[in-house]
Amino acid sequence: MSGVGSIRTADLHGILLTEESFREHCVKLGLRGSNFGAEFSTHEGERFKIIGLRPTDKKYTVVTMRIQDGKQCMFSHFHVVALLHAERQTKELK
Repeated sequence: MSGVGSIRTADLHGILLTEESFREHCVKLGLRGSNFGAEFSTHEGERFKIIGLRPTDKKYTVVTMRIQDGKQCMFSHFHVVALLHAERQTKELK
């Protein structure tokens, strides 16, 4: 597994990729059930889509897919919550 900042390339051990499992565990991480499938941009401008959770990982709990190339990456749930919030604010300003 490789990592850059708060992004980590995903390995598939312990990952919950269904919407039902996401909804079951997301609230514990400060996310909403409606965040499954949500897209967000990093500060570098890369787009990601939330596709699952890895609740047993203490740091990189949110599984995403990079829109550009389909690569799976892991993010800290704290980082994802902040990026989703920024995404909502940007949409509200438009």
